[in-house]
This record gives sequence, structure tokens and C-alpha cells, in this order.
Amino acid sequence: MAKSKHILRYIIIGIITVILLAVIGALLFVSLTISSLNDSMAVKKQQLLAAFDVRKEALFELGDLLEDKMSLDRNAFERLYLAQKQLDDAKTDSEISAANIQVDEAIDNLVFVMKDKYLYLEGEDVQAVEDEIETANNRIVMETIDYNKDVVDYNATASTFPGNVIVDIFGYEQSALVFEIIDVSRG
Repeated sequence: MAKSKHILRYIIIGIITVILLAVIGALLFVSLTISSLNDSMAVKKQQLLAAFDVRKEALFELGDLLEDKMSLDRNAFERLYLAQKQLDDAKTDSEISAANIQVDEAIDNLVFVMKDKYLYLEGEDVQAVEDEIETANNRIVMETIDYNKDVVDYNATASTFPGNVIVDIFGYEQSALVFEIIDVSRG
């Protein structure tokens, strides 16, 4: 009888040990998942911001070309400049998203002014820069989709147990902001 109590005690200790190891393993796995997603989002956010910068440079190059060729309405360029400055100064994801929308609206306004008032310039140099802007806009859409996928995965993992515990323990953000995908078609 005493022997069976010892055996039963060892079995219970073994079961508790296995359960604890499984819980620790699950917490470690979730911790690594959240850390990996957090790192991935940071990298993809930088790629997205780099795409914004490429577009900004192409837009200013286009502005320089057009300003050299004709006297455009300065308000359209100033609006684009101010919107880009807002994007450069943005710190949070929501500020970046809002500023990107302002830049996009300023681009629409500039294109409207060019087409409406000046019958849009033709030329290889202008076309090359327009192609660069279109490529940058397409890259922004793809980078946004890629970033948003990680954000959705992160938010799902961080909002459920045991992810929410890991987020609290390690001080990660509770949730990340999804960037709005802007229609970059300029038809």
C-alpha cells in the first residue's frame, strides 16, 4: 500500500511536470511569435516609409521639371510640400497614415491643376518621372498590404491568451495600427 502511494505520488508529480513544461513551452512559443511579428512589422514599416520617401523624391523631381517648363499654380505645390512635411514630422502610425492621405490628396490636386489648366506636359523626362511615381505608388500599396498582414497577425496573437500575457510582461504594444490602402490610380 505504501509503495502504491509513492508510485501514485510520482505519477502525479510527473503529470504536473509535463503540464508545466507544456505551458512553459507554449508561452515561449507565443513569446517568440510575438517578438518575431513585432520585429517583422518594424522592418516592413521601414520599407513602407522608404517607399513613401521614393515617391516624395519623384514628386519633387516632377515638380522641378514642371516648374522649369511652366508657371504652375504655386498653391498646388505648396499644398504638396506641406503635406509631405506633415508626413516627415509624423511619429505615430496614425499620424503617418493621416499624413500619407494628405500627400495623396495633394498629388491629386496637383495632377488636376496640371491637367485642367495646362493640358499636361508631354516629354520623355516628365514621363520617366511619372513612371517612377507610379512604380512608387504600386510599391506603397504592396508594402502596405504586407505590413497590414503582419499587423493583423500580431493583433490576433496579442489579444488572446497567452499572447496578451506575453505582451503585458514584455511591454509590447497591445495592438498595432493598420495602414489605410490608398487608391493610387490617377485616371
